[in-house]
Amino acid sequence: MAFKSRIVYLSQDMNPGKLKKLEDLQVVCRDYVQLCVDKMVSDKRMNVLPSERRLYFPKSSLSSHQAKTAQWQAISIVYAWVQGRYFQKLRKYIIDLKEDERISDETSVQLYSVGKYTLTKETTFKNGHRISPEAVSLYWSWVWDPEIGGKPPHVGMNLPIWCEQDTCNWSQAKTAKSPGWWIRVSTLESGRRTWFPLAPHPKMKEMGRGSGFNRGVHIRKINGRW
Repeated sequence: MAFKSRIVYLSQDMNPGKLKKLEDLQVVCRDYVQLCVDKMVSDKRMNVLPSERRLYFPKSSLSSHQAKTAQWQAISIVYAWVQGRYFQKLRKYIIDLKEDERISDETSVQLYSVGKYTLTKETTFKNGHRISPEAVSLYWSWVWDPEIGGKPPHVGMNLPIWCEQDTCNWSQAKTAKSPGWWIRVSTLESGRRTWFPLAPHPKMKEMGRGSGFNRGVHIRKINGRW
C-alpha cells in the first residue's frame, strides 16, 4: 500500500512557549544525530545493527524512543553518504589511477564493482568475476580517507525531527474551544508530550483515517514556519 506525503503547517496562533519546545527539541536532536554520525565515521562503519545500537551509540538526553529514531537518522545519513562516494568521488579517482597506469585494468574493474555494489567482502559473481579482499580493502580505505573520499557528512541545522508512533500521535479536538486537528509530540520534558495545533488542510480528514500519518512524520521549519 502506498502512502502519500503531505505538508501540514502548525497553527500561526500557537503559544510561543510551545514553539520554543520544538526549537529546543530540534537543536538537541540535530546535535545528537551529528554525534552519532561522527562516531560511525570515526569507527569506519556504514551501518549498525538494531541489536548493537543501544550500547554502540552515545547516551542522550532524548527519550529512548527519540534517541532510537535519531540513531536511525544518523545511520541513514552515513549509509547514503558512503554510497555517494563512488559516483561523486571515487569513480573518477579510479579512472585517473587507471589512465596513469598506477593500477591494472583488472584491479580497476574490481574497484568499480566494489563501489557500484557497495561490496564489503570478497565476492565471486555468477559470471565468475572475482572481487579480491585486497580490492575491497583498498576501496574502503579511500572511502574513509577525507583527502580522497571527501569530507565526512555534516548534519544541517534544519534537520527534520523524525517522529513515529512511539514519539507522536494526532487527533481531532473534542471541544469547541479548540477546534481542528492537533499533533502530540514527545519533547524534552521527560515522560510528557505536548499538543501542537495544526493549521487547516483540505485533506486533513483523509489523512486522519487509519494510522498512515504515524508511519512517518518529519517536523521541520520551512521558510520560517513549522
